[in-house]
Amino acid sequence: MSILFEKDGRGPSVISLLVRGLILVVVTVAVVAVLLMKSTGRFDDKVEVTALLEQLGDGLPARSDVKFRGMLVGTVAEVAPAAGGPNRVRLLLDPAAAAGIPRTVTARVVPSNVFAVSSVQLVDNGPGSALPPHAEIRQDRSLSTVQLQTALTKLREIIASAARVGASNTVGVLAAVATATDRRGADIVAAGAQLERITREFDALLTADGGPPTLTVLAGAVRALNASAPDLLDALHHAVLPMRTFAEQNQQLVGLLSAGGTTLSSVGDTLDRRTDQLVTVANQMGPVLDVFADGSPAFGPIVVRIKKLSDLWFTEFWNQDSPRGRGKFQFRFTPHTPYTRADCPRYGELAGASCSTAPTAAPAQELPPAMDPRTYPSPPDLPPDLQELIRRVLSGEADGAESLLAPLLGDGPFPGGGAR
Repeated sequence: MSILFEKDGRGPSVISLLVRGLILVVVTVAVVAVLLMKSTGRFDDKVEVTALLEQLGDGLPARSDVKFRGMLVGTVAEVAPAAGGPNRVRLLLDPAAAAGIPRTVTARVVPSNVFAVSSVQLVDNGPGSALPPHAEIRQDRSLSTVQLQTALTKLREIIASAARVGASNTVGVLAAVATATDRRGADIVAAGAQLERITREFDALLTADGGPPTLTVLAGAVRALNASAPDLLDALHHAVLPMRTFAEQNQQLVGLLSAGGTTLSSVGDTLDRRTDQLVTVANQMGPVLDVFADGSPAFGPIVVRIKKLSDLWFTEFWNQDSPRGRGKFQFRFTPHTPYTRADCPRYGELAGASCSTAPTAAPAQELPPAMDPRTYPSPPDLPPDLQELIRRVLSGEADGAESLLAPLLGDGPFPGGGAR
């Protein structure tokens, strides 16, 4: 049973109260809706443009920020994915800000904060007229954008591989660090305090006089050296590796030097026991060295001739493809006579060109004195008749050969009284 506010019937009826309540609710809802729409900018004038983006990064949700030169100039209304072309991103820009945006701008998607929330950035490409409504903005393809997208892709891959979650055998680096440090805060703090104390004590040892730390002084000296003499610093840098190797192989170097000392001691003892033999060898080597010294001017020509002979051997005779030699040889069965004018070709009154240039007679070949048989000294113990016979043969007398061959063919004794 309904209860009226006034029992005497002077108050409003039930229908009147219901209607008034409904009107109040409707007005309240309308006011709240208008306030919400006002807060979201529904009643503000917007400049609508479209960005044609082929890459959206990790995604571009609605109401994402649109920035130009670091200032917020609008929001993203919606993203219309396209299967065969670029994605159409509808942007709502503030009219006051849109008046200062040239129509030469291009768009790209970048992370706007450390939480990787994406936003649209309008890239300034120089002066131009104001951006008109319903304009289309192309994808930015500058080198900086390509480098940014490449860096973001690599960073995303690193984070994905470092923090991947899977079985217990395939945890990522971040997951492993989180597992290793779980409930170990006190131990980590204690380890950090101990490391700080060790560093402080080490620094105190290096600066006993109260001056600047030795490491700081060394770093300053290296920087000054780099500024004044870069080549010297580069040489110092290259000398670090040999010094490090020397420090690491110190024991092996000590062993090598000890073994070398032992070897030298053994050699010294051996030389002390063989002093007489060494003196004898040195004395006997004197004549040999004298011979080498006398013939030293001929060593160079000998080596040159040996090289020429070796080159000729491998070029003309030895076959590298098969282990056998192959050469061209000339065998003459007639005595060799030099070419003279008598040998030139003639045909009637016609004569060859060499008939006037060839020598008239074969010149006599001069032999070196060491090869001339006439200067060969005969042994002193030969009989006089043999010496005379040899002289006649070598001097070319007519009966020299007959005198030499006649005793061989006859029955008499050999010259000099030798038995047959």
